[in-house]
Amino acid sequence: MINQNNNFRNLSFSFFSITLLISFFIGENSAGGAKYDHSLMSEFLLLFSQNIKETLLIYEPKTNPHLPFFYIIFGKLLNFISLEILRFFYLLISLTLPIVFYKILKLKFKSSDKNILFIISLLIFLSPYFRSSAVWLTNDNLTLILFCLSIYYFFKSNKFKSKNINHILQCFIYLLLSVYTRQNFILFIFFYLYYLFSNSELRVISIVLLTNFVLSIPILYYLTYYEHISYYIVNNSLNKTYHLLNIIIILNLILFYLFPFIISKSIFKKMISILKTNLKKILLLVLFIFFVHYYILDYSNYVQGFGGGAFYKLFINILNIPELLVFFYPN
Repeated sequence: MINQNNNFRNLSFSFFSITLLISFFIGENSAGGAKYDHSLMSEFLLLFSQNIKETLLIYEPKTNPHLPFFYIIFGKLLNFISLEILRFFYLLISLTLPIVFYKILKLKFKSSDKNILFIISLLIFLSPYFRSSAVWLTNDNLTLILFCLSIYYFFKSNKFKSKNINHILQCFIYLLLSVYTRQNFILFIFFYLYYLFSNSELRVISIVLLTNFVLSIPILYYLTYYEHISYYIVNNSLNKTYHLLNIIIILNLILFYLFPFIISKSIFKKMISILKTNLKKILLLVLFIFFVHYYILDYSNYVQGFGGGAFYKLFINILNIPELLVFFYPN
């Protein structure tokens, strides 16, 4: 029975891995923006491969809002291998994301059927963003792998209640590594700190905080030496409505991937009941949506057609009813 389960998992993983390999050779760009991002990113990789110090002087958040460490490391690899081989190497790295996610599911849902959990982890292969990032060497997949490893050790440490300080440290270290790759994930540090102060003793807290500070020094040095902190805090070019639109798009992406798990007969009946009992509130919400659409949001940021997700492309590019994008986010 164990051998049969292993064979099923190996065959399933191999099948989806082959589809990703095929995507590499045909240049799949199902997410819409990965190929374009790669064209910009490859320029930085080439520049960092030649001279790190000089490139850092022209590497500005206005040009590329991500921290430069991903581009520095992969840029230096270009001194030994070609860009195409580097892309293929990154695709192989991306294949570990479903595996790490499966390990998290096993740890979190110990009594559940392992085959079911494995099938759920394989759903990652259906994500156009995962596939496009794997093919076009964008930093999304590596960030998610590191972040998932952090979550794995968060549960491994029993939300920091464990006496094993190594698991706690690994949780924070992987989170920081994900931040080095894509700084947006720094927000999760507050979530971890809450559990750390709630569940750990003072000695562990002190060691973890000191470790985090030491590992953060390169980021702090980069932001202060190259004066990028002021850009994120006071630069007027950061458009608040653009960020509001991004939040709505991200929520739509989350809803899209939650559909297989939330749609059921009982939930559908509950939704109908909510509509009936909250009709006035829903009408007010619709009016608010129209107001936001016409007077606040600016969809021109995405008119080039890159990214945005399935709902964005359906409501904006195909149906041209942007109000539905705001109405459809999971509030």
